[in-house]
Amino acid sequence: MRVAALQRALAERGAAAALVTSMENVRYLTGHAVWTGRSPATFALVPAAAPAVLWVPPADEALARALSRVAVTAYRPDAGFDAAGRAIARALAGLPAAPRALAVEHDALTLRRLEALQRALPGWTFPDAGPHLAQLRLVKDAEEQGALRRAGALAAVAAAAVVAALPRGLSEGELRGAADLAVYAESRRRHPQVAVRTLTNVLSGEKLARLHAAAAGEVPAPGDPAVLVAHVSCDGYWADVARTFFVPDGTADGRAVRAVEVAAHAQQAAIAALGPGRTLREALGAAESVLAAEGLGGRHVYAMFRGLGLHYDEAPGPADLDVPLVEGMCVCAQVYLQLPAMIVGRADSVLVTARGPERLTEDAA
Repeated sequence: MRVAALQRALAERGAAAALVTSMENVRYLTGHAVWTGRSPATFALVPAAAPAVLWVPPADEALARALSRVAVTAYRPDAGFDAAGRAIARALAGLPAAPRALAVEHDALTLRRLEALQRALPGWTFPDAGPHLAQLRLVKDAEEQGALRRAGALAAVAAAAVVAALPRGLSEGELRGAADLAVYAESRRRHPQVAVRTLTNVLSGEKLARLHAAAAGEVPAPGDPAVLVAHVSCDGYWADVARTFFVPDGTADGRAVRAVEVAAHAQQAAIAALGPGRTLREALGAAESVLAAEGLGGRHVYAMFRGLGLHYDEAPGPADLDVPLVEGMCVCAQVYLQLPAMIVGRADSVLVTARGPERLTEDAA
């Protein structure tokens, strides 16, 4: 169905085919994936009026045939992308008469690769396939929703693991490791055949003023705040959770404690507004109303919503505030508040369903 939907879009827009080179969209259309998430020689060619084909280097042929939902062709990319360009030209020459337009992903295709295509296909145009693929990926099907639910449940495990480890006097890096280990142990128990990945971070002290810093060997003291951010992927689909915790057995800063509570209330208001037919702008307004009523208006930093799927930052997001929400969209709803010396807050993964918002990280501490 995913390939067929793209083919309809190509036919409507007068393109002979789409060349898909980003591994996220290759995975979305074909099911093929490599453990690194990057395979520069791999691409999918999706003609508007012929079956799609996944092209891989010989070393990946066995993996591709085990995973791909479309036909697989192995080719030797010894001459770089020029070899791919020539192979694509031969494949397009075998199609019925079609417009001389090959849709490509402008955000993923480098200038060098575009020049190789221009050499192989003189006189052709290369419109952008990215918006069509982003629109297809905006609404998750049942298979994708299942992967997101599994990822959300494991992200909640990461948060619970940090809560359990905080009293042990561990460093940021050790707390991060405890979260990762808990996720992988639980995934072995629940989903032993599912590929799981984590990208986690735990910060404390002065780093709380710059949340994109990296965990190191600092040990948060009793009463200190610490922030966990956990991205967890199941079968390629990412769920997020973030929490501000306070290390036990100490006196926490009252302003920080109150800000964390207000952030939770604002986030709850935002999540409640994430129903079908509503918009992210409405949800943003609900959260901002809570913050204003609590005297913390204008304190939130970072966008409050970002889409989740094969990446942990995709549509719908800040550019889609007025797009009506529909069943199957998935977002990270996050409220971070700027205080004089730190940023505190929380985030959860939310799936829009026919019944309303479903928080996929419901069991997070």
